[in-house]
This record gives sequence, C-alpha cells and structure tokens, in this order.
Amino acid sequence: MILRSFVFALFMLTIGFIQAQKRNPFNNYLPIMENSIFSWKTPMNEEESFLFDAQPTLYYQFYNSYLMSEKKHQQAAYAFFKTHIRMYQETSLPIKTPSYIGFIGYQYSFNWGKNQFNLAAETGHYSNGQSNCAWDPSVKDGSPACEAAFTAINDETNLADLLNRSSGNFSTNRTKLMLQFVLPRINNTDGNGFDIAHRLSFSYSRNHEAFAYLFNVSNGQGDIQFIGDQSFAFSTESFFSLDANIDLSIKNDVEYIHGVHPSINPWRYSLTVNVFPADWVTAFFVSYTTGHDNYNYRIVDSRNQFSVGVSWDLFDRQQYQ
Repeated sequence: MILRSFVFALFMLTIGFIQAQKRNPFNNYLPIMENSIFSWKTPMNEEESFLFDAQPTLYYQFYNSYLMSEKKHQQAAYAFFKTHIRMYQETSLPIKTPSYIGFIGYQYSFNWGKNQFNLAAETGHYSNGQSNCAWDPSVKDGSPACEAAFTAINDETNLADLLNRSSGNFSTNRTKLMLQFVLPRINNTDGNGFDIAHRLSFSYSRNHEAFAYLFNVSNGQGDIQFIGDQSFAFSTESFFSLDANIDLSIKNDVEYIHGVHPSINPWRYSLTVNVFPADWVTAFFVSYTTGHDNYNYRIVDSRNQFSVGVSWDLFDRQQYQ
C-alpha cells in the first residue's frame, strides 16, 4: 500500500510538472537551483535495470530579494532539500538506498552591464540512511566486522563487485561553492530567427566529516576515502527560441572528482537537450551520460547511459533579452 501510494504521488508530481505552463509560478526563484527531475534511464549496472529515477527538490527561503527585480544587487538565504529515488525492476527490493540531501545556502547576484554574475555557497549533509555495512551486507555499519571489511579493501579491489547495493550505508557532509555567469539573449541577424541566451556555471565541492565544518554528525571518513575529497564541475547551457511556440536548450555538464578509489571513474560527462513548450517551466529532455553514476555509492558504477524524462527549470528565459 505504501509503495502504491508513493508511485501515485510521483505520478501526480509528474502531471504537475506538465501542467506548469507559466514561468516561475511560485515565489521561490533563485538563479542557481537544482531542478526536480523525473526520468527513465538505461542502467549503469547490468544487474540493476530500473523503472524510473526521481529527484524531487524543495527550497525553503529565509530571505529572498530576487523578487524585487529593480534591485541591482540581489541575495537570498535558504534551505535546500533533495531526495533521489530509483525504482528498480525487482520484486523484493524495488527501491534501494535512496539519497537524502539537506543544505543551507546563500546566493548573491550583481549585474555587469546586461550580464549577470551569480554566486552561491551551500553546506550540509548527504546520505542514504541505511544501517548495514557498505562492504558486507551481513553486518551493521560501524561494527568491528564492518571495519574489518573496510580495512581489507586495497587499490586492486573492484568496489562495484563488493558494494552492498540493498542496505549499505553512505554518509558524508559536503560544502559547495558555485559561480554562474549569464549572458543575455542575442538576436541572430542571419535571418533564421533564433534568440539565444547562455549561462556558464562552475562549482567546487568538498566532502568533510563535520556538518558545516562545525558539528560532526557523520561517520563518513571511510566513505570520503573512496568517493573522493573534492570535485570540480563545469557546465554550459544555451537557450534557443526556435519560434513563438518552442524553446530549446543544449546543456553540457563535466565533473571531475579528486581522490577517488582507483576502481572508480573520476569523470562524468552529460549532454542534455531540453525542449520547452512556450512559457512553460517544464522541459522534456533526452540525455546522454558517460562516466560515473551519481546515486550515492553507485558512484562505483561507470558506463554510457541514455535518459528521457521531464525536468522543472525556473530559469526565466525571457528575462535575458
């Protein structure tokens, strides 16, 4: 019953995405935001085909001056929550190790001519809430037997073969710094009618033991030794107005993680094409990804992957013109 209710809720969430036909319908716009996504993907691991991948997000704002469009300098303080869930094609454990992310953040923006610079800093916790050892499903996380399993891992170990995929604990605290540069729409003079807007983003993330570097609520030092201590990401996205009815965006994402275990691919690249019906914040997308997975400890998997789905992007494409 709980599973059916959950699937129904996800279905209604997807319908809500598709029904969202006005830009920025809520007063929660931020220039740098994680999108809510619902998609189907080809598997990263041959033994784990899944029915769907869902990434609902929620922002709670303590203060936001971005609604005051006349301000040249804008800022916001907020809390950000994200759940990453996959429904697998299995009868016994259809949902395994969902991710939970909770951050507090601050953003600041200023204009330079018609261009806009956006800065963001977020810090918080990232885990999957499981109780068993990541490397031995028969023992509890943090137990002496789990510590022994962790100690037995060396540089030649294939972590993808060893991972406890149904109940293995994953936990770390993370701080993230982001810079985004938005170029306004450029009217193409070649006669094809395209209007183009660009945004370039760079982020730096660091995994650490203590929440916000102040409160040690994580037993994640062992995880950090495998998943890496810091990562660098760069993305470009260009928005095209094809005609009065369709907007299109092409996005490239590149990530590199420093300090991962030798069996983990440190690189991840994604190419995504989003199609927006006019004045919708909902995008229908297709995506190609190569490199490591992004589902907590599934980072141990690496493969080529194709995705189709819907995402919800509050980026106001009409603002930059």
